[in-house]
Amino acid sequence: MKTIKIYTLLFSLLLLISGYASLHAQIQVFPHIENFESEFQCPSNICDPNCNLIGSWRNTLGDDLDWVSDRNDTPTGSTGPATDHTYGTIYGKYVYLESSCNTYGYPAKIGYLVSSYYDLRNETAPFRLEFYYHMWGSTQGTMHLDIDTSRTGTWITNIVPSWTSNQNAWQKKTINLAPFLGMDSIRFRIRGITGTDAYSDMAVDDIRVFHAIPVDVGVAAINGPLSQCALTPAETLSIRVTNFGTDTLMAGDSIPACYQMGT
Repeated sequence: MKTIKIYTLLFSLLLLISGYASLHAQIQVFPHIENFESEFQCPSNICDPNCNLIGSWRNTLGDDLDWVSDRNDTPTGSTGPATDHTYGTIYGKYVYLESSCNTYGYPAKIGYLVSSYYDLRNETAPFRLEFYYHMWGSTQGTMHLDIDTSRTGTWITNIVPSWTSNQNAWQKKTINLAPFLGMDSIRFRIRGITGTDAYSDMAVDDIRVFHAIPVDVGVAAINGPLSQCALTPAETLSIRVTNFGTDTLMAGDSIPACYQMGT
């Protein structure tokens, strides 16, 4: 009976560690997107922020503090996002590091956000990892991107240069995964390190692993009159296009466009 209890306890601990450390099934279908909308909103306890994420990117053991799922703004003013990136509303979710308690948050406290394993054996270039980050605060820290290609937890740190910012805006980070194509088990770690004070909340949203399209020009915005009623023939309408693809648009390249007037 004691042996059975010991085995049961060990199995329960293994399940707990597996869930917490992001040891889940390989991802083999792309594009793969994690926008954190399926996460429960974690308690915003500034001095003990812990969060058991359930998606494809999770917290892990061995760091100082957890990435916390949240919506709306973070508890401290003048740092952190006011909305998520996916929807740009107070109802969308993202994950962030809470830096406001010097026991857990600053200075230089580390939070690991670790992905599932990706199987890239059958993938071809161009292939990308992309995500949006928000780093706003007068004492902002740094973000780093690491990779484990060994399945042993041996991390190759800073596969791109670390970065920081102090902008109240979501910004995009894109990483070329060509060096890792053909590998059957790789995972990524976003490593956030808080700054020297409470104003270094940093957030991540909309992580995507995908095949990039070489030619992909699309409409980013349509600017015109706010009202569609009682327009005159002199109204001005402008369209802003963005190159979402990997090929470079050269000077002199033309972009065909068409429009239709409604009645």
